[in-house]
Amino acid sequence: MIDIILFTAALAALAYTLLPYVWRGRTYAKVNLGAEDLFIAKERIYANIKDLDLDHEMGKVGDADYQAMRGHLKQEAAATIERIDRLHGGVGRAALEREIAQHRTASATACRKCGASLAAGSRFCPECGQAAS
Repeated sequence: MIDIILFTAALAALAYTLLPYVWRGRTYAKVNLGAEDLFIAKERIYANIKDLDLDHEMGKVGDADYQAMRGHLKQEAAATIERIDRLHGGVGRAALEREIAQHRTASATACRKCGASLAAGSRFCPECGQAAS
């Protein structure tokens, strides 16, 4: 009886160990992640890229493997960033730049003496020292 239990446990351990090799190349179901999970995934990918760069510099990873793994991580990062953008309504870089420019022009004023731009809340001009108000 104990022989059967040990044999079953050994067989289960062997199957668990070999499962990743058997399932390699199969597609998995897409997981619907929220914004916070996607940001965490993005940071994890960036950390993996940094670790890979360091391992390559230290000679732990060969050039061919480094290029292949880095390319895969870059594709994964791009896909994650694209999913974040879609989740946030597809706000592109151009729209973001326009919003930043509008904010800067709305909050900036000009110095009465030299015409230099003054940031919002500035009390003095950074160029000539003239009082802002």
